Amino acid sequence: MKKSLTIFLIIIAIQIPISCDRCGGGEPFEGKISNLESSIGTFESERFVSKENSDFDKAAIQVEIADLKFSHNSFFLKRFTNPFASQVYACSPPPPITTQKIKEIIISSSKPLFSGGGVFVEGSNLNELFKVSNHDNSSINEFINDQNEDKYLFGYLGSKIILTLLEKPDSSVNQNFQIKFEFTDLETIEIETGAFKVI
Repeated sequence: MKKSLTIFLIIIAIQIPISCDRCGGGEPFEGKISNLESSIGTFESERFVSKENSDFDKAAIQVEIADLKFSHNSFFLKRFTNPFASQVYACSPPPPITTQKIKEIIISSSKPLFSGGGVFVEGSNLNELFKVSNHDNSSINEFINDQNEDKYLFGYLGSKIILTLLEKPDSSVNQNFQIKFEFTDLETIEIETGAFKVI
């Protein structure tokens, strides 16, 4: 009876999972944004879909963190051995996050845009014409300030900024935009959107 109980306890001990706390800290890996991607689509009911829409209040530009570069391994391994078993346990850390804070975002175009009774010539800063729709319709500067306080707003793989126009332009729009991100570590990333169309 005693021998059977000993064997039973050994089997249970072997099956007990090792906590990830033993094989790695709880802090996320930190790195830098290495790639941004843009998509043209529709933002409606708090959701972005990759379907073009020519209504000024629904046509949207989505900018997404497509890749992060960081120097650490993406997981820890700890080997647990005893006379009866040898197992490897993989521990997943929190999702990696960028260390970068946004210093500036600049939206421009190589074509003029007519809005608010004025003309924005090619190369002009067009930030005032857009809002960040997936962040309480904040201005771009407001979003930057908030991201500096909380990097998770735009700091992990898959993070998104969705931009829509504040008001209907004075004439139809059919043009690409250049969006430049400058970070506090002096890194810059510039992307060009597909054709953004508003009638």
